[in-house]
Amino acid sequence: MVDQRIRPPSEAAHCSVLIRTYFCGGDGDKKQIATASGFFSRLDDTIFLITNWHVVTGRHPERPRQTLPGIPMSPTHLSYALVASDRTPIELPLVPLYIEGEPIWRESPEGFEQVDLIAIPMAPVREQNVYTWVERFAPYIDKALSPGVEVCLIGYPFGLTPSNPFPVWKRAMVSSEPSLPLEGRRCVFLDMPGRPGMSGSPVYFVGPGFRVTPEEGAALHSGDLDRMIGTYLSIPSERMADSLPVLEFAGVYSGSYGDENLDRLNLGRFWPAYHLKEIGTTPRRGRNPYPPV
Repeated sequence: MVDQRIRPPSEAAHCSVLIRTYFCGGDGDKKQIATASGFFSRLDDTIFLITNWHVVTGRHPERPRQTLPGIPMSPTHLSYALVASDRTPIELPLVPLYIEGEPIWRESPEGFEQVDLIAIPMAPVREQNVYTWVERFAPYIDKALSPGVEVCLIGYPFGLTPSNPFPVWKRAMVSSEPSLPLEGRRCVFLDMPGRPGMSGSPVYFVGPGFRVTPEEGAALHSGDLDRMIGTYLSIPSERMADSLPVLEFAGVYSGSYGDENLDRLNLGRFWPAYHLKEIGTTPRRGRNPYPPV
């Protein structure tokens, strides 16, 4: 029997997290509303948890008076799970989504009606919990989107189990013209069905490559030709021959909102990465016109 080399979970696997949303009543009762995915991003020197507006509100972004299929009410709290160094899942304490009646999240300067993304500032996390943010291993480099380009989503369609707490990787293809808005909104279709639990998953371009150190990666993306060539030539041939997929952050998936037409064609929505950059530079305070009561 031939031994097969198996790599340990990558930084991308530690970046995506399972999100659970809850409604917590005044009597202490806690009701789980839904599960979704999210990931960490570093914006303006702060670590944020990124997911969709519809995840933290349970509402249709285009028709906010209406809750999404299977969602009885807007949640009041969320929790997310990290994976410890021994690969056991750790469910962190509930995070209130409102403080004194105001949402804790940031959203796009265009508002949730146009961009179904939010960013929640996170408190420091204990060192023994293994986590990372997307900019560390898959920085946004403004790569061109076009129909037919393959991408990869990393999220939690089946929830989380103690035996395997890591997310699922799912390939998809860009299925609409990214230069043209869909129904007046700057999103793009992927040929990825709207699967509960995958909303909020990061989307990546995937290409062949090899392992580099953070210093080597910075040099190879520096734009300094001499530095780039020198670094490339200094990388051992054995490491170059040990190929692995290289990820570049492309955006955030948000599913179909239960739209029968999209579900029939196995299509879902995807928000290009520049929307997240806008939340980092010109954020808008979070809003929910129909907050939980």
